[in-house]
Amino acid sequence: MLRVSTNEYQRRLESLQGNLTAAGLDLFIVSAFDSLFYLTGVGFEPLERPFFLLVGAQGAPILLVPKLEHEHMKETRNIAEQHIHTYWDYPAPRGHGWSDVIQQLIGDAKEIGVEPALPQELAAEMKDYTLRTEPLVERLRAVKSDT
Repeated sequence: MLRVSTNEYQRRLESLQGNLTAAGLDLFIVSAFDSLFYLTGVGFEPLERPFFLLVGAQGAPILLVPKLEHEHMKETRNIAEQHIHTYWDYPAPRGHGWSDVIQQLIGDAKEIGVEPALPQELAAEMKDYTLRTEPLVERLRAVKSDT
């Protein structure tokens, strides 16, 4: 089985960051299983608990995962442990659910891109933001590297 190098994952994230700037976005939220795997190499069981990768035009990407998955997510080779944030599963105490934590992580970003595959129930939880659907990861995946 072909193993993707840490450098390749880093190159993919850097390409996404460059595309953010070109698209005029401050932040891009990745939520699809295939996209998360493509950018980080970490797989998970996509059940009812959402996983998010928040990628800014600059700085380190942030992974937001259910607290239950925190240990497993440490396996990612290009997201440092200090950039892996967690949320409590339903019913979460006030301020600890995914929608509360993602708001804190979004901070003052204004132009926020999301994948076309973002489920509507997740988008509805981010109603306070103007989300722009952009197929940025899909475009990256269309251009193949040697890997």
